[in-house]
Amino acid sequence: MEETLLNVTNSGSNGEEHWEYVEVRPWTRFWARILDYIVFVSLIFFISKTLLKLELNEGYSFLLYLTAVFIWVFVEAVFLSAFGATPGKWLFNITLRDNNGKKLRLIPALSRSMSVWFYGMGTGIPLLCFIGMGTQYNK
Repeated sequence: MEETLLNVTNSGSNGEEHWEYVEVRPWTRFWARILDYIVFVSLIFFISKTLLKLELNEGYSFLLYLTAVFIWVFVEAVFLSAFGATPGKWLFNITLRDNNGKKLRLIPALSRSMSVWFYGMGTGIPLLCFIGMGTQYNK
């Protein structure tokens, strides 16, 4: 699946939106994704420790981390279909659109997120994550 990033600019005094295709920026996208993961995983850990009062030893912490990374697949798909960006992408001024300039629908967004989780992030497993990110960067 080829991704196209679009910038929206206002042209003229009529406030009309103009779509401009821009080059895919892998490092900007990387940092946006890492920020999303950090915020979401931290939120899951905070909820687990404070609200659920879970005792997290090393094994449970890693399992909770992997679970949070998997849950993010679905959260990300909702963000992409509703807003065209995740919080991290929004902060880095990245908007994801389909070839018609529209936000992704939920199923294509979920398919994309699942593909990124598996191939790009190696399901969150640290060694596989580095291999996946390196392989996807070269694509």
